[in-house]
Amino acid sequence: MNFFTRVFDQMARMGLAFKSDPIQVIDAAGREFGGISGGFDLSIAPRKDQRDLLSVILRNVEPLEKRLVTNGWLHFLEVHLTAPDGSPVPQSPYGREALKPGHAKPESVLHFGPEEMVETELPLAILYEMQTPGTYQVSVSCKLRDAILTSNVCSLKHS
Repeated sequence: MNFFTRVFDQMARMGLAFKSDPIQVIDAAGREFGGISGGFDLSIAPRKDQRDLLSVILRNVEPLEKRLVTNGWLHFLEVHLTAPDGSPVPQSPYGREALKPGHAKPESVLHFGPEEMVETELPLAILYEMQTPGTYQVSVSCKLRDAILTSNVCSLKHS
């Protein structure tokens, strides 16, 4: 795979889109969600084809339009990852650099129509030191204006 293909694939995994990209239909059928907070709920699941990528769906559960202010997904979502032995998994050198507050994107406003959802993917094996083979437990949370939103807990098999 050439350099540009890898860069574009990584950008796509981070939730970035290009004008020529087809509109993605998000399939939440069979997905488990965490508790509702602030009119939103959050679901995580490993990608079936790439287990170290975590699919994250944020859904407006209200019949009204809502909006969120973020600094990009990496700085909006907080990952809680535990190793097979139950210990917290530290960030990798890349993850520590990427998640520094100075690397956050400028504030942007996300508009959600009634019951609309967005999906992004987090490359956990790049952001965290997942060196031990086994089953990891992960959940994701984010701070809303007046609440904390927490996802379901899921298992990731890492080899």
